[in-house]
Amino acid sequence: MKKIITLLFLIVISNNSYSQNNDKNNVKNKTRNTQNSYAEKLHLGFNVGASYSTYGKNFNKPFDNSIGFSVGIDFFYKKLFLGFNMLFTSSKLNEDLMIDDFFLNEGKKSMINNGNITLGYSIYETHRFRILPFIGYGGFSFVEVSNNNSGESAFIKNTVFGLNFDLKSNKKTSSKQNFIGYYERGNSYLRAKIFISNSVGESSFKGNSINMALIIGIQGRMLKSID
Repeated sequence: MKKIITLLFLIVISNNSYSQNNDKNNVKNKTRNTQNSYAEKLHLGFNVGASYSTYGKNFNKPFDNSIGFSVGIDFFYKKLFLGFNMLFTSSKLNEDLMIDDFFLNEGKKSMINNGNITLGYSIYETHRFRILPFIGYGGFSFVEVSNNNSGESAFIKNTVFGLNFDLKSNKKTSSKQNFIGYYERGNSYLRAKIFISNSVGESSFKGNSINMALIIGIQGRMLKSID
């Protein structure tokens, strides 16, 4: 009788241990699947393009309309969008430029750099087209264009809002896994972008820029499987 009770006791312990191990494995698998799901929904993009900028308020006096170079990094999660962008342009000064302690004489050339972080949401999207409004925060920086780098510059904070209109190509998926064990799926896009940057803060040099850009970019994501 004692042997039977002992045997039953061992069977109960074994079953309980097996159940606990299964529960732990299920939790681990669920966590791993959740992490894979997040990774598969995250898109990373890179873009470059040309822009045209016109200026208002105080900016309109020293600066001419200008053509510049745009570069950006995009992150997409479902319909949410986070972007890091820089616009580089320059203009010959029509009058003396004075921004706080920064001063440039009329006739010299000034860089007008516009960098910002933007947050957006895709309000309309198909496999070929996307409309994406965004808002953001950043700043203008001004520095003399010259052979001798003096290191003097001025910075003014700004806010930005605008729209992206994206025409997307068909998606392509890699046939082999990358070095971390994921398949890569991506596409290219052509983007028409318009945005307005308004100066904010304590500087007495107030102004804005209206910017239109034509941009080409790529975006992609990673998939654990392509079944």
